[in-house]
Amino acid sequence: MVLLLVVLLLVTSFWNRANHKPVAVSSTVAGYNEKLQPPLTELERHEARNARKPTAEEWKRIMEAPVEFYGKVVDQDDKPLVGIVIRCSWPDMTSLDRLDVKSTAPDGRFEVSGRKAPEMSFGVMLPDGYRKTATTQQTFLFADYSDRLRQANNAHLGTKHLPNPANPVVFRIKKIGPADVLHKVHQGADLLPRNGTPRSYSYSEPTAKGLAQPRVHSLEVRLVSEKDPDDNAQIVPRSWSMRIRVPGGGLQPLEVEKNPVTGDYDELDAPAGSYQEEMAFDYPESMPEWRPQFDKDFFFRFPDNTYGRATISGDWERVRIQSLYNPSGSRNLLYDETKVIELKMTP
Repeated sequence: MVLLLVVLLLVTSFWNRANHKPVAVSSTVAGYNEKLQPPLTELERHEARNARKPTAEEWKRIMEAPVEFYGKVVDQDDKPLVGIVIRCSWPDMTSLDRLDVKSTAPDGRFEVSGRKAPEMSFGVMLPDGYRKTATTQQTFLFADYSDRLRQANNAHLGTKHLPNPANPVVFRIKKIGPADVLHKVHQGADLLPRNGTPRSYSYSEPTAKGLAQPRVHSLEVRLVSEKDPDDNAQIVPRSWSMRIRVPGGGLQPLEVEKNPVTGDYDELDAPAGSYQEEMAFDYPESMPEWRPQFDKDFFFRFPDNTYGRATISGDWERVRIQSLYNPSGSRNLLYDETKVIELKMTP
């Protein structure tokens, strides 16, 4: 969670961040209220805004709220993690301050005290082999607002955190499986012949595109399109189709669920079987749900039983391929940015 109080908004955040608009009412009720309540004058609006602001004394008490916090770091199986760094951030009067603490207790606990801040953000610094979850970063309020401020702000000022050493806040991170060294191959948008002439994209070194003859590690794409290349008008249905082929190998749709927080996979092994050498995507002009492009994820297997995964974006003019390939023969396709060799397609 991003820290709510940043330097330039510090003066107004406490009374503005939760100043939500009222729930909409029916036009009949709204019209009735307008008749009963004449619109506020500029002076009245100014006074109402000032009523939501803290006094100098309240402001001092808010900024000097004592911080007392207890947390613990665990993995997806609730196993305590010791020695993990937690970054704490909070606003002061002129800047954003920061402190790093560690989960030093055997049960993964850590604590923060002796600081003064209206609120504090706690974020676990991910060690190698771990990914974040929904509770990896959290923010808590330590200021105690007066009844006057709460009433003036419709009580939407957040709830003060109540520390409990017997029940620490849980920060969870997720351990992912070991990752192999993968080759990352990105092919930018490549205009294709519209008459079905095959075009191959190689994963061998040196990498290459547009090969006359496919190599052992290559994908082949064929496009048939009725779109006029000189037609720059708005998109209108035109029949087109794309064939994706792994000569001597195969591909299949990748339908594994991603981690909703990270947007990537926590574990990913390519299937051993059920590959098709070619997959077809047809979009005839008469198709009820016709569309001018598609974007799909695939596993692929080459003839020498090496595996990869690719996101292939196709339309009635071009193709774009983004792939991760494991040359070792392992089916492990888990992405780890520290274990990737990036290759570039060359003409």
